[in-house]
Amino acid sequence: MLNINSKPINKSGDIRGILRLTISGSQFFQELDDSGKHDFFVTLIDQLIPMIPTEKGRLESNKHYQLNTPNILISLFIHEAKDNEKLTATNIKDYLHQLIINKEFTGLSLGDVTNFLDETYGFQQFRKTTLYFFS
Repeated sequence: MLNINSKPINKSGDIRGILRLTISGSQFFQELDDSGKHDFFVTLIDQLIPMIPTEKGRLESNKHYQLNTPNILISLFIHEAKDNEKLTATNIKDYLHQLIINKEFTGLSLGDVTNFLDETYGFQQFRKTTLYFFS
């Protein structure tokens, strides 16, 4: 049976973007050893997943970060849903941005890693410019 009221889902494909750490978060991150930095990325994603909410595997980081600013930038990938029952990558991007810029009210400030996300920056989708990240 065809449902004429349903609208087609507009999928955008995977989204690549960056998050910025606060100054204190950047200082904390720089003091971590390689194992600690790895754990930081894992914990960040683990804390974001239930807040969005989305399922494991939709958020991913290649663990690259940029050092040449006072605030560290870290890369984050949002994978597109494999079926129409899940949030699209665009929905997740928008929710994530809103969660971060409203961090004080959304509970991200309570996470031991998500509290380091810069609420003045949010989530910024990559454009065509090239950024160099280190791992």
